[in-house]
Amino acid sequence: FSVLLGHGNEHLAEQALQRAAKLSPDSCKVLMAERSLARERADVRREDEIATRLAACSGSLSLRARLAETRGRWDEARAYWDAAVAADATDLVAVYQQGRLSAVTGSELDAGEQALRRILAADPLPESLSRAATHWRLGQILDKLGRREDAVAALAEAVRLDPRLEDAKK
Repeated sequence: FSVLLGHGNEHLAEQALQRAAKLSPDSCKVLMAERSLARERADVRREDEIATRLAACSGSLSLRARLAETRGRWDEARAYWDAAVAADATDLVAVYQQGRLSAVTGSELDAGEQALRRILAADPLPESLSRAATHWRLGQILDKLGRREDAVAALAEAVRLDPRLEDAKK
C-alpha cells in the first residue's frame, strides 16, 4: 500500500489495501493504513471506527488519545493517556500529554502539575519533548490554580529556554 501510494498510484494502492483487509482484517498494519486513508479523506466516521478496532494493537493508545483530542472528547483522551502511563510508567511522552491535557482543558490541574514537574525532573528528555514547552504548559496550569507568581516564573523560564515560544509571552 505505502509503496504504491508513495509512487503516486492511489488507485492500485487502494486496491492492494482492500485485498490486504480481506486477507487480514485485524492486522494492525492494515488497520493503520486504513486509518491513514480515512484521515486523508476526512472520513471521520470511518476513522473513528478503525480507531476502535486498533485497540488490540500495541502502541495505539497515543494514536487513539490524539484522535479523541481532535474530536474534543477530552475525558476519552485522558483515559487513553492514563492507560498509556499505566501500561508503561516510564513513557515520558504520555506523562507529558497528561500534563498538557490538564493545561489545555483546565481539568485535573494538580495531577497535570505533578506530571509536568516529573518531566522537568527527567534527564535526559526524549527528543520529542521540550523543556521550554513543558515550562509553558506548567505556567498555564499554575495560572489556572491561581498561583500567579509561580506561573510568571514558569513562563519566563519557557521564554528563556526558547525565545521563539510566542504563546508563552502572552
